[in-house]
Amino acid sequence: MKYLKHQEGMVLPLVVLVAVVVAVIGVAVWQSQKAKTNQATSSPTPTPVAQASSTPTVTPTPANEFKVTELGFKMTLPAGLTGLKYVAHTNLPGNAEHPATYSSTSFSTTSLEESDSRCTAGDASIGSIVRYSENPSTFGSVTKVGNFYLVFTTPQQPCSDKAAAEQLQTSQTSLLRQALATATAL
Repeated sequence: MKYLKHQEGMVLPLVVLVAVVVAVIGVAVWQSQKAKTNQATSSPTPTPVAQASSTPTVTPTPANEFKVTELGFKMTLPAGLTGLKYVAHTNLPGNAEHPATYSSTSFSTTSLEESDSRCTAGDASIGSIVRYSENPSTFGSVTKVGNFYLVFTTPQQPCSDKAAAEQLQTSQTSLLRQALATATAL
């Protein structure tokens, strides 16, 4: 009988010990999660040297306003330039001629891509617009917008060997150049 009473007396300390162990583990897990959350919210986000935006952040308005937020400008699209797409590359390193960093956008349209799948925005099928912080006076057509400069670059070659696609590329390149003339800072 004494043995049973001694066993009954051990149940309570054993339950208390298990509860304390569970509480200590719970507090440790909670502190670990709290530290991870604080670290994630307080650590600065590194700035990439170059980044490409595969899904453009475009917000067209009823007045054919087209925003290129990564480069900080907007422009009005002329009739005939619809379905405009772009790929942005920001914070690109300069070179010996222009040491400052620059950003660039390459353009195409849905209709041109549908006429030939090789005519993509990534290949600058209807041209590129490059943003410089300094006046790149060595380039031909420079547009000052706010406190930066935009330069239009035509495609280096036709994106297609199909006559209809080449004709569309030529006309849309001209329309993009026209749109750049309306550019204003965001």
